[in-house]
Amino acid sequence: MSGKESGAPEAASGDEGHDLRLVTLLHKMVRERRLKGAADTLGLDPRTVQTSLDRGELSELVRMALERHVLAERDEGAERQRERIDALERRVDALEQWKESRPRSAEDGDGERAESAPGTSGGTKPPAAPEPRRPTGPERVGGGRRRYPELVFMEPAHDDREVYGDAWPLVEEWREIWKAGHRGTGRGLVWLRTEERVRTLEVTLLEQHGLTLPPEKMPLYGLDRRDQLVWRQKALHHARKALARAELRMWLRRKLTFGRWGN
Repeated sequence: MSGKESGAPEAASGDEGHDLRLVTLLHKMVRERRLKGAADTLGLDPRTVQTSLDRGELSELVRMALERHVLAERDEGAERQRERIDALERRVDALEQWKESRPRSAEDGDGERAESAPGTSGGTKPPAAPEPRRPTGPERVGGGRRRYPELVFMEPAHDDREVYGDAWPLVEEWREIWKAGHRGTGRGLVWLRTEERVRTLEVTLLEQHGLTLPPEKMPLYGLDRRDQLVWRQKALHHARKALARAELRMWLRRKLTFGRWGN
């Protein structure tokens, strides 16, 4: 026999799953805060709350109080998330400003990744970078030695490990990224992470190991070398900022959609 036919108070119409969650919340509040504490939180008389508990059915008054409580908690949670977003973005900006303002040294070459919750939207795009062309193999001089051992070529040679020394693993990784088809400007996390890595490798190879990258066919020195390094440092800065924002957006999306009330 239905509640209406038996004379019991009719609960407001609504989704049964939603009602079940509200009843579960009410029981949880009573367990944690006792009857009086739960009633005070909801702004109700303890007897009103006890009646719904005894009947196992929410009255209209209790239902409305519980829904107001859920909405209030959502608003508070959203406000806390906004505050965390603002704090994280300020932290990322402060780290980037600090890295730009401090004197650069060889130790800064590959740069430590800015700590971030995960971050980037986009807004700012990395400076357009010329795509490395594929120059012919290393030019040789007498005795089989390379004329310019500081030049990096896209195509491998049998003595790369010997010529590049400590930089060889970085050169090899850099080649593999470009050969895998890293092109254009992407928006996805995979592309952004690859972009951040390839720019880190380039800055390290130029700044710490004194190498010159394609499409150059002669080693760079002085102002020419500095220009090549500067635009790659800017590209790395933008890549890290974009990645930090993208990771932050993904992290927030997961936080805001997991364990939500309703569908």
